[in-house]
Amino acid sequence: MRKSLRERFTDLVRPYSRGYRLAYVLTSVSVAVLEVVSHAISTPLDMPSFLLLTALCVSLAMAPWLNRAGDLLYVGAFAAAGATSCSVSLAFPALGMFLIATVWIIHHRTPQASLLLTGYILLMLLQDGSQPSRIFSDVLLSAVTFAIAFALRNFIDGAARSRRELEESKVETAKAAAAVRAKLAAGLHDTIARDLARISISLESFVAVHPELSEEIAPVVDLARVSSRRLKPMIAEMNLEASAPSLRTAVKESTLMLRSRELNLTVHMSDDIDDLLSRQAILIGSLFVREAATNALKYARRGTSVNLFIEVAGGELSLMMVNEIGERSLNDALTGGFGLVNLQSHIEAEGGRLSFVSDSGRWIINAVIPNPGKEPLMSETIRVLLADDDVIVREGLADLLNQQDGIDVVAVAENGSEALRELSKQTVDVALLDVDMPVLDGLATAKEMARLRPSVAVVMLTVFEHEESLARSLALNVRGFLTKDIPSAQLAQLIRQAHDGYLVFGPRPTRILANSYLSFGKNDPGYDGFRERVEQLPNHLRTTFDLLIQALPNKTIARRLGLSEATVRSYISEIFAALGYTNRGELTITAIKAGY
Repeated sequence: MRKSLRERFTDLVRPYSRGYRLAYVLTSVSVAVLEVVSHAISTPLDMPSFLLLTALCVSLAMAPWLNRAGDLLYVGAFAAAGATSCSVSLAFPALGMFLIATVWIIHHRTPQASLLLTGYILLMLLQDGSQPSRIFSDVLLSAVTFAIAFALRNFIDGAARSRRELEESKVETAKAAAAVRAKLAAGLHDTIARDLARISISLESFVAVHPELSEEIAPVVDLARVSSRRLKPMIAEMNLEASAPSLRTAVKESTLMLRSRELNLTVHMSDDIDDLLSRQAILIGSLFVREAATNALKYARRGTSVNLFIEVAGGELSLMMVNEIGERSLNDALTGGFGLVNLQSHIEAEGGRLSFVSDSGRWIINAVIPNPGKEPLMSETIRVLLADDDVIVREGLADLLNQQDGIDVVAVAENGSEALRELSKQTVDVALLDVDMPVLDGLATAKEMARLRPSVAVVMLTVFEHEESLARSLALNVRGFLTKDIPSAQLAQLIRQAHDGYLVFGPRPTRILANSYLSFGKNDPGYDGFRERVEQLPNHLRTTFDLLIQALPNKTIARRLGLSEATVRSYISEIFAALGYTNRGELTITAIKAGY
């Protein structure tokens, strides 16, 4: 943006800094002293020369308070003095010209300084004629002025850069400290506080199996609850929301890390990936990316490409990393890492899946993570009623669910009768009911809720997954049957699915149903069913399938088949639908295990 006339005038007369002002004053005093001493030794100054010297010294001393305007005033006064006969006897005011030229060069006004010194030399030629010695001395002084000025400019510019870098370093240090505090707070929030609640729930489930140990376990449960409460003010103090997690940032960091071994990370993901994911999905996905990249850093062959596929579909985040395996791995001490086994445990605790396989000199790691998406609007928040006779389980589950995006526990009850009263007072979308409760058990409560509020999705909770209770629940047309030890992220995902009209079951109830199903011999053994579906694919889909399970990008598949990327994406969607998969990672690993 161009400056206004007023702004340019302000810049023209803004005083120089203190150091420059001191230099001008000292030079002015030096000119006066040198001139007086010089004439005291030779010819004394006459009055006109003395007055001219005084005027020039005062104008030079005052020049820095007017910035360039003051410099130009002194230059004008010096040039005007050159037209008088008195100036011939004054030798040292020329130092002011050299000082101004030096200051201009320091301020990166080198062309103006060059014109100034050229004008000075011409003025001296007009005064003294073409004397070679005078011309040589003036040119030499000008050259020395340039040398000194550029040296000072480099020094001052270097000092300024150092100050800027120091300030930037301070800012970056402050940002890093804030990021560390935010990550620590997020770790407390997303891991420790939640795990303490899980410990309470798991111990309560254990007591239900072994009531004789209740007295010994009760202090541990109380300690977990107290610790969880102590963490809350610590988390608030550390400013949990100081920075939002980003999967794209994790990818960038991993890209830089892999470059240390000349590994090129090729990423296939949407530009707005962070906008498509929940906070928890971003955190777990970022952990996968970093650990998979660490694994590639240890085992990949130097100078090769590492491919990362990130897709979002069907309420899930799918990530797959593929790299060529080198002959030797790096020392673990150099690469560190969380470890794939621990990563698998972490992902499965969130209701996700991790699988990895080595095939044809390639290492393939795939993860599928629940993704409810970004936090819904307030009008889309799922309102949950939670009924459980155990206060620890009730409070623990309520606290865990309230931490999930888009879920609000609007009421809690300690038995079925109280749950029905809360139902009459609250707007409820999903009811979580303990199967075994006093006064009115969960199954009877579910039956009454179906009569009073058929729109409410009822999900049963239990410590024991008895087949009889599961069968009775299904007979009541409840939306789901879950065990209390299910991870909170997975529970939240299942609540959303129940709210959307799906039937939901936890891992152990699902096994009961699967075993019942298998007892009738209605399932194909091993991978026969998968192979049969693959063989039934049309030729164009089978050709695409063969390239897809090689972990090739869509662009490469399109180039090999002579098709457009849009057509390849359409074929892949058809393959997913035909084979019953939603992401290429799990499909690739299943295909490899099936012998393709």
